[in-house]
Amino acid sequence: MAERLLLFRYKGEVLGLPAPLSREVIELDQVAPLPGSRGGLAGLVAASGQARPLLDLHRLAGLPRHQASLGLVAQVGEELLVFPMDEVVGNLTAEETLTTSEMISAPQDTGDYRLDFKVRVINPGVLSSTLQARLTPV
Repeated sequence: MAERLLLFRYKGEVLGLPAPLSREVIELDQVAPLPGSRGGLAGLVAASGQARPLLDLHRLAGLPRHQASLGLVAQVGEELLVFPMDEVVGNLTAEETLTTSEMISAPQDTGDYRLDFKVRVINPGVLSSTLQARLTPV
């Protein structure tokens, strides 16, 4: 079964998130810090009139530190979370399912000869459970 991914760029890397989870793209004007977030969240940002958690992809998944100017609002589990990003690259319908058992995969070929980049696929389930574990008091 073909899977549709929304592709977005974060500091030179192309990340892919299952397209049905994406909600909107916002500008990251102001980020309200969250003291004691234990490394999973960079802060809160306004999206559709609500405060939404902005993910810290460096601390959460080991990606390079980066101050992105845009955010991708996505439904991850029960929560709307914001992924920092530089731009939307587009959609990809992969004939072979691109998946990972990790939070973010190693770069994978897209299977599309027209694309000159590899994609790191985000596993929303692993991301959600990792974030929940980090935010749960000990």
